[in-house]
Parts: sequence; structure tokens; C-alpha cells
Amino acid sequence: MAFPLKKSPQEILAERRGIWKSKAVIRKLYSRWCDAIGKALRPGKTLELGGGSGNLKEYFPHVITSDVIFVPWLDAVMDGHRLPFKDLSLDNIVLFDVLHHLAAPAVFFEEAERTLRHGGRVVIVEPY
Repeated sequence: MAFPLKKSPQEILAERRGIWKSKAVIRKLYSRWCDAIGKALRPGKTLELGGGSGNLKEYFPHVITSDVIFVPWLDAVMDGHRLPFKDLSLDNIVLFDVLHHLAAPAVFFEEAERTLRHGGRVVIVEPY
């Protein structure tokens, strides 16, 4: 018996992006959370980690979107445990359903502390 090949991470994210684009109810639900994120952000340079299907960019076009894999709708590929930014160069870091995926959350928070300007913010939305 042959088993179908598993989907690649890029295929999974593309599928989720398609669902996002086709389901107005999902976008409406997320818009409430994005409003809350927007109220928490301080003006300036904002990084999103784990951007996946690219939803946050619709609400905040200036955000630098990223994930650990390449997909064409995100701005960069990076790991939250080793941020490729200079010290004190970011104003905000957003994680939307991402923190629970990090292998070493304490290492991420050290990187956030290093890269965020004084008064910078980490804005986290978590399902759990």
C-alpha cells in the first residue's frame, strides 16, 4: 500500500493563505485581534516572527514579516532565536500564535531585549 507524500511546509502555508483569502469570517475574527495588536504597538520599526500565511501585513503594511522558511509573500527568513538585527534597532516584535512553537523561548526574549530600543514592545497573541 502506497502512502501519499506529506505536504511541504511551503505547501501548508500556501494552503492556509488560500483559506485566509477565501474565508471572510476568519478575517473578521482576526481583525479584532489585529486591532488590539495595533493599539499595543509603539511607532517605529516592527518585526513579525512566524508570519506564516502573511495575514498581519494586510493590517500593518509597514511590518517586516518573517518565518523560518521561505515563502514569497513574506519579507524575510529568520529564526527568533538569532535575530539578524543590530542592537536597539527595533521598536516592536509581534508573535501571533508563535511563542509556543519556539524551542527556547528564553533565548528569544534575550534576543528581543537586545534588539528592541528602550521602551520597545513584544506583542504576543497565544491560543493557550
